[in-house]
Amino acid sequence: MNNRKNKNRQKTIAINHSLTKYAIGSDSEQDDLSVSYKGTPYSNLARLVVSIENPGAVAVESLRIVVTLPNETSTIEYKLKKSSNIISVQKSIVEGGSAREDVIKIDRIESTDQIEVIDLVDGGKLDDIKINPRGVDDVKFTYLTAKSIPELRSLIGYIALFLFVGAFPMGGLVQAFVLMISANTIINVINEFRENNKPDKSVKIQHIEIDGESRLQINQ
Repeated sequence: MNNRKNKNRQKTIAINHSLTKYAIGSDSEQDDLSVSYKGTPYSNLARLVVSIENPGAVAVESLRIVVTLPNETSTIEYKLKKSSNIISVQKSIVEGGSAREDVIKIDRIESTDQIEVIDLVDGGKLDDIKINPRGVDDVKFTYLTAKSIPELRSLIGYIALFLFVGAFPMGGLVQAFVLMISANTIINVINEFRENNKPDKSVKIQHIEIDGESRLQINQ
């Protein structure tokens, strides 16, 4: 019982980023071509979205996420989206070293809260983007791709249904059906987790836990 309570108190943060490039290309015959935004031409225009979500049951305080970009990257426009207006988020840019660092500071992020930091940027080899937490020791982090987020939410819905029907007579048969229709989603989520997380990382979201060896566990 104490072990289950401790797991439910585990602080968890899910980080996802997506990059949409608007550059035309680098072929020699395209050297004179560029993409314009609000009347200004750019050679390597891209939209970078960093999503930070608290899928656990415990609030996380003093969270700092560092996005490392090539030094030649410049920000054209910056937007912030928050699931709640009371979330305090500050962003600062540190330049002058071997790379540029965008530091995202979050005072407190409650359970189910979500934040999106959206940057329109230009310049640099943006495929070299790195995202890492700093100064946080008691939080488990998982790194998800854009396509894994909807599937993970679908899986949470399947798990909720699985637990609900188990309380009724003949619930076992319905649970078997739920597992059958959710099998593909479970496999996809585990595969995404394997591809985007280090072997020693794990993630717990509500009643679902995927450990460092990609084993799925349901805690009722």
